[in-house]
Amino acid sequence: MNAYEELRLHGAEIKNEKKTGTLIVGFSSQKLTNAQLRLLKKLDGEFLLAFYGCDFTECDLSILEDSEISNVAVIYSRFTDKEMNDFVKVRKLKKMKIFDTQVTKGALNDILHVNPNLDVKLD
Repeated sequence: MNAYEELRLHGAEIKNEKKTGTLIVGFSSQKLTNAQLRLLKKLDGEFLLAFYGCDFTECDLSILEDSEISNVAVIYSRFTDKEMNDFVKVRKLKKMKIFDTQVTKGALNDILHVNPNLDVKLD
């Protein structure tokens, strides 16, 4: 079984964006696990990772530091300053879109001070 099939079995939706061909991996309304995060590391090439209504309290996002994630969108999720700080350590991360989470503007400013090249939108 390949990584894509395993991720689907663990609740991920996977598709290619038609115009750009970008791989999109999404999780919706789930309490994320370390097993799911480890599967993300098996994917080859850069991809967009999207979370909608997810809970990160029982997973260790530092697992993803050397993954191929280039873009992240977190929407209506239990996502705090701690998770934000863990995510910005992902080496290939270029963009983040954060909407209706618990991330504070202070944490965002601290992150942008350390990594000014990261494109982050906080709504």
